Amino acid sequence: MAENIIIVLCEGPHDVAFLTKILKYNDFKSYENLGLKDYPIPMNSLMVQGVQKSNYQDLNLHMVRQTTLPSSILKKGVNSLFLYSMGGDSKKEIRQSLLKELVSFLPQDGKIQILPADSVLNIVYFFDADDKGISNRLHEVQQEIKEVVKIEDFENGGVTSYLELKIGGFIFSDDAGFGKLEDILLPLMQLENEDIFENAESFYKNFENGERGKQRNKDIKKSTIGIAGQLQNSGATNTVTIKHSDYLSQDKIEKDRNCQSIISFFQNFTA
Repeated sequence: MAENIIIVLCEGPHDVAFLTKILKYNDFKSYENLGLKDYPIPMNSLMVQGVQKSNYQDLNLHMVRQTTLPSSILKKGVNSLFLYSMGGDSKKEIRQSLLKELVSFLPQDGKIQILPADSVLNIVYFFDADDKGISNRLHEVQQEIKEVVKIEDFENGGVTSYLELKIGGFIFSDDAGFGKLEDILLPLMQLENEDIFENAESFYKNFENGERGKQRNKDIKKSTIGIAGQLQNSGATNTVTIKHSDYLSQDKIEKDRNCQSIISFFQNFTA
């Protein structure tokens, strides 16, 4: 049976949750009920080996899932998406290691072919532009890939390839080309919920105390989402709020330019 496998490398769990929500509104279904060995080649062996190689006795469950297993697995027809939360943009070595593993499965002269003849591999990268901007961040992604394989440069939301492996990248940003996922996410969630989010932001500003918590971790946009999320699911993390609240509806996603750009990007890789 033909398999189109798409590896999606994200910085963190919020990215995975947002992409999962968008893709589920585009007919992808959860695909997490299989034993690891029962997933298509080569993901079955990669996941099993990843867990076996880990010094798992020293890891908590979150760390095991973050470093060795996808955070979300989706399927639509022959397309299987494996979405990884990599734990930040600094995890270059982990991303490169996974890319090397995928390259090792590609059909090449003189090698025993492990990948089924009718299966296709793809890998895509999602990053925040942050204060570097889209072009600089995209350049970093491409340089990271080029340290492993030879590729042609590609635009944001574009595609390149190495042998039979399709590769692409998408940078989250605000309209000015900087920023991060929350610059796309928060306006969407605020739409038709303006009072809730205005009051959530006011609560944060009124009671935020610079002497409490870690200053470097403070983010008013993430905090506002977290506060508003409690109205729908008490104790929920932002990941749960993004996945399950009605602040992100199908109608909003279908009308939003950024969401549609992401969907179009994925269509470059789906069969």
